Amino acid sequence: MGIKSIIKKGRESAARTYIKLFRRDLSSKGEKVSSNSFFKECIEKYDRELEDWKDPYGYFLRNDEWERRASKMQAGESCEEPAKGRSEKKGGNFDETPISFGGHEYALLISEKAVPSAGWKEAVREALEKKSCTAPFIIYGDEDELSGGKRLKPFFKPDFSPELLEQFNYLGEMVLVRKDLLEKVCPNFSYADAPSSGDIADIVRGLTLGYNRPDAATAGGESDLGKDSCTGPAFDSGLLHAHLYKNVLHIPHILSHRVLGSAEEDVAACIGTHVECSVACSERQADVQTADILENQDLESFPTVSVIIPTKDHPEVLKTCVSSLRERSEYPMDRLEIIVVDNGSEEAKKAEYEKMASLYGYKYIYDPKPFNFSYMNNVGAKAASGELLLLLNDDTEIIEGKWLSKMAAYAVRDEVGAVGAKLLYANTNKIQHVGVTNLAVGPSHKLLALEDSENYYFGRNTLDYNMLCVTAACLLVSKKKFDEVGGLSEDLKVAYNDIDFCFKLFEHGYRSVQCNGAVLYHYESLTRGMDEGNEEKYHRLLAEKEKLYSAHPWAKGFDPFYNPNLIDNSSDYLPATKDCTTNTGSFSKLLAKDEPVLKDNFMVRARLDRVQLQLRNTEDAEDFIWIDGWAYVRGCDNRRFEKSLVLENTKTRRYELFSTYRKDILAAFPGEDHIELSGFYFRLPVKELEGKSWRAGIVMTDIVTGKRLYKDLKREIKA
Repeated sequence: MGIKSIIKKGRESAARTYIKLFRRDLSSKGEKVSSNSFFKECIEKYDRELEDWKDPYGYFLRNDEWERRASKMQAGESCEEPAKGRSEKKGGNFDETPISFGGHEYALLISEKAVPSAGWKEAVREALEKKSCTAPFIIYGDEDELSGGKRLKPFFKPDFSPELLEQFNYLGEMVLVRKDLLEKVCPNFSYADAPSSGDIADIVRGLTLGYNRPDAATAGGESDLGKDSCTGPAFDSGLLHAHLYKNVLHIPHILSHRVLGSAEEDVAACIGTHVECSVACSERQADVQTADILENQDLESFPTVSVIIPTKDHPEVLKTCVSSLRERSEYPMDRLEIIVVDNGSEEAKKAEYEKMASLYGYKYIYDPKPFNFSYMNNVGAKAASGELLLLLNDDTEIIEGKWLSKMAAYAVRDEVGAVGAKLLYANTNKIQHVGVTNLAVGPSHKLLALEDSENYYFGRNTLDYNMLCVTAACLLVSKKKFDEVGGLSEDLKVAYNDIDFCFKLFEHGYRSVQCNGAVLYHYESLTRGMDEGNEEKYHRLLAEKEKLYSAHPWAKGFDPFYNPNLIDNSSDYLPATKDCTTNTGSFSKLLAKDEPVLKDNFMVRARLDRVQLQLRNTEDAEDFIWIDGWAYVRGCDNRRFEKSLVLENTKTRRYELFSTYRKDILAAFPGEDHIELSGFYFRLPVKELEGKSWRAGIVMTDIVTGKRLYKDLKREIKA
């Protein structure tokens, strides 16, 4: 045995002896810790917090104001059984008695797969009182699953989303339909039996989209409705479609529980049913079929697309873009017009662009001016002859053939504004863009940097969803609508011009679509560079955000396609739970100043995983330091310890830390006692660092005895 091994074994033996003595010391000072009432409170507090982290939806249910009220309304009635008074006919969950709301009678359609939630009627009444349209045609709510008495997997849904409804009946297994309307369009509909899942899907599609489509690609089960059941002219021709968009009421509360199957299974059955381009020559309206129809497509029916690509000084980047556009797109080339707008490349680069123009067949517009993304796209739009305009970054690459056909199928629809594509970071499977959420902290890309191999939150990266905003890195819109809203706003030169554009489309009554069936690579800002790492550019970014919301004050923190029950500072689709605090919550409190510096104690294991400057989201906010990591006391019950962070300069300051669940640390150190909540994070305004460098350490305080253990983290924290 080598000398190093002997020393190592000696240290381990000494450590074990020290731990035994330390635990005995804590026990004696804790006055029989196991029976100490204060310690029991610590255990109970720890267990509650741990449960909150392990079950965020359970935390949501316990803390959401509406859910607390609904629990009181339940008055002991079990959700797992059909509500009292319900018919025991097919499905067991159908109520023949119409329900009166706001002077109108509604038929409750609920399949055998679901049961209503406690307080659902009160939720509907309250929503109707707040809604300016007092008699919506269809009402739907959010849902979750009920299994063994436990509520799981909430589906917090978007407001009415026609393009999503085409792919699967996201409205769910329980909807309310205005009785007079249902009888008008489905005169032979029978109230004697509960509708099947397929029935409900057919009815809601018929009333909102003007057709039913119980095909094999669509989840929801077989429909029992024959042509004789719903033969009203509105159902067959979709005459109601134009009026229904604002007459479908979504209530952002859990109104039903799935007891058979799941919405996730419905989504899985639908993946891959994206619409293809089938455009009628006469009306230029998209066919809603989802079959792979391009092979039999009449090429004359494709609309001409003008592709507008801003660029400067990077012909090699543009070459990847236009060559892949020409070589990999299956869209008819004679229906593709490419316009390259250069805002002032140096002469040598300009010559390369001109040479490439003849090779790849694009129109080259040289207009030397300071960079203004909006102006460049507007210049391209004025020169365009196509029915559709595709705004495309020069740092994108086409990787599959049917991408543009899929996008065009939506863009030609009268009610659709902008259509976005799924963008992946180049040569990876990581998501860069699957739509933009307009959060309380500002516009945010959904599911950023996550692996696209997973199916996230009911198909948010796999199905085509309606969106408030999509990115102009790849955005398709009809030229008529582009001109109608005045193009891109040229006072937003660099950032948020695409968000502003989508806001304007929404204001004009158009809905946008994120087409996840169209996939490209995006090298992201190669021509212009990034904003966040440059202080001057970042201040400009904040100023442009202020301009955005000044122009559209209604949009501040509002997104009809992002449920208010979801976290408001990230697009990861988490319930609005304590996780919300991890980026926008309270700053860490100062616990003490100028305490004596403690000696380093090897009983504490700790590490900083990240120390990062977080720049403010608005001009009136503060830049702050973000720190996260983990810490625990070896060989001890960590439920009795509180963590705090010490910053040491010529003086000391001790701050609170917020605990987090660390499954990875639990797995890495399986022999340790209660280290599930060993994680922590810390938020501190930059100004509190006073421009100095501070040495960081962790203090573990025994709640029972008051004993403190210190660990030097050997890291300097500075602004």
